[in-house]
Amino acid sequence: MKKRVKRKLRRYSFETITKVLADVANIGVNYAAKKWHIPVSTVGTWVSKYPEEFEKIKSEVRDLFVEKAAEVVDIYLEHLKDPEVVAKTSARDSAIIIGTMRDKLSLAQGEPTNRVEINDDGGAEGVLWARAQENTTEESKE
Repeated sequence: MKKRVKRKLRRYSFETITKVLADVANIGVNYAAKKWHIPVSTVGTWVSKYPEEFEKIKSEVRDLFVEKAAEVVDIYLEHLKDPEVVAKTSARDSAIIIGTMRDKLSLAQGEPTNRVEINDDGGAEGVLWARAQENTTEESKE
């Protein structure tokens, strides 16, 4: 019969916990746990145990992403002003890159990224058109 070996519990400093939580905000619980060699259950517990800190970290990570994404878009737009680049880059590739970055920025800032919603009857309706109609209706009531 094998003897049971007691494992020594590892203790983590709050600084380490906040670094792991920052990675969770960036890459998720599973990948952060793997990166830091910490059990997934432990990392998940920290997310639950420190909700205020985690929300603050998530907000900071999101703000940093928005800032960096805006920089990338600006750099790319400046890059596209070069006539040689315009000649070499397809319009499709440029549109995809700019559209993706703008979409990510909008999403990170809490703005809608889709322009179509599905109605109760299953039909699609443009979000912007619906909002314009709502505003027009509200203005006519006044």
